[in-house]
This record gives sequence, C-alpha cells and structure tokens, in this order.
Amino acid sequence: MNRVYIKTYGCQMNERDSDAVSAMLRARGYRIVADENDCDVLLLNTCSVRDAAEQKAIGKAENLSARKKKNPDFILGILGCMAQNRGASLLDQLPDVDLIVGTQKFHQVPDYLDNLRAAREAGTPIGETIVDIGEEAGSQNTIKDHLAPEPDANGAVERQITAFVSIQQGCNMDCAFCIVPKTRGDERSRPMDAIVAECLALAARGVELKWFGAPDPVAFTSRYDSWRYVPHAPMPATDRVLAGIIDMRLPLTFSLDDCALIARIIRAEVSAVWQELAAVR
Repeated sequence: MNRVYIKTYGCQMNERDSDAVSAMLRARGYRIVADENDCDVLLLNTCSVRDAAEQKAIGKAENLSARKKKNPDFILGILGCMAQNRGASLLDQLPDVDLIVGTQKFHQVPDYLDNLRAAREAGTPIGETIVDIGEEAGSQNTIKDHLAPEPDANGAVERQITAFVSIQQGCNMDCAFCIVPKTRGDERSRPMDAIVAECLALAARGVELKWFGAPDPVAFTSRYDSWRYVPHAPMPATDRVLAGIIDMRLPLTFSLDDCALIARIIRAEVSAVWQELAAVR
C-alpha cells in the first residue's frame, strides 16, 4: 500500500509541486512509481487555467473510480489548483475520491496518506473524504524538496541536468483573465537565503540549470533589489529584461555552474553575467 503515482496537469509550477510532494512521500517511506498501473495511491495534481483543463482531470478521475470499485483499498486523491478552485464540490461528480488538497497544503499530503493507510489496515471505515483547501501562512516555504534520481537495475544513476525552484507563490495582480490569485492565494515570496541554499544543494548534486518559478517576477524583484533574472532566450539586455519584467509564462533560468556565479548574481552584477552568457551563445 505504499506505491504512489502522481499525474501532473498544467504548468511548470505544478511540475515543481509534484516533485516536492514526491520527495516528501519518498522521505516518509513511500515508493514513487513510473507506471500508474503499478500504484496503490494515485494523485492527480490538477490545473484550472481553463475549464478544459479541469474537465480533463475530472474525466481521468471518473475513469479511475472504476478501478477503485474493483479495489476498495486503492486511494485516489486530487491536488492543486482544481482542488483549490472547486473544493468539496468535486465530490458531486467524484464521490469516490479519498483526498482533496489545495495549493497551500501540499506538505500535508504525507500525513493524510498515512492516516488513510492506517485506517484501511485497521479495517476502520473512513467517514468522509479528506478536504483541505485552507490558507496556511508560510506555505510557500514548504516547496523546497527535490526527488533525487534512483539507481537503475545496474546501479547506475542518471544525472539530473535541470530542476525547478519555486521562489514565490500566489499573486496580487487580480488580472481579469487569470485564476492564479484564486487558486494560489496572495503573493508570498520565499527568503533569499532559502532559495540560495536550495540552489547550492542542487548544484552539489550536479544539477546545472535551475528554472525559477514565480507567478509575478516583478513583485519578487521589487522585494529583493539585489536579485535579477536572466531570460533563457536571447533578448535585448535592457534594464526591464534584466529585472525580469517578462511574460510570466516564459521560462526564467540561470545557468548555475558554480557558487561564484551565484554570489555574483546576488551582488547584482547582472550586466557582467549577461555579457558572459551572450558570449557563449
């Protein structure tokens, strides 16, 4: 009952959340499997950017309900933006779901799964679906763990080249077309020292490229004047570009080859870093 498969819908921030949940579950003793047919627990990390995205996840959950009817011990959970957006109303369409967890409660998933497993092993009926979509102060600081690659059958470990780093959750912009403030809450940035420590830990594992995820890069750079983004694609090295004022849907990336480069970025020597990157393109 400890094999978990996570299916992710939507953006890179959702991918990052799924990776963090996977790492937390593995640390708790769960096995993360690559095939949904091999799992005892299946978690859908969902997207609400459009109704079509929600309907895709709902359709998948409906199909999985048939599996649950054949195997009552099978655990089905819905995480992320659709869980936050719809909450307990999802049970009107999906009454067999065991767990509904919103975007500020990813770190609670291991505890909830432990409780569900313990109840099943004890033969105790579970009265109601677990629904947790509440706000939690400091939740942006819980998306910090990374799932390390496991050795293959020959004992070899595939080198991880890239990783996502979450630097901010939520948004205060309230754009009419965007659901992020509703599903992710108010803008909350992580402390700079925590971000740097996470990047250094990834670099020590051989990860060369970190993709920084933030719904509102402008808010982050205004909070930390010494931090700047370098766009992944070649762009004019204007102050606005170097300050990260670009479309939030474009990837923002640094090539962090060593600690010295990290330190230079933090000291705001962005122009010199940009010139070095441009020279090697």
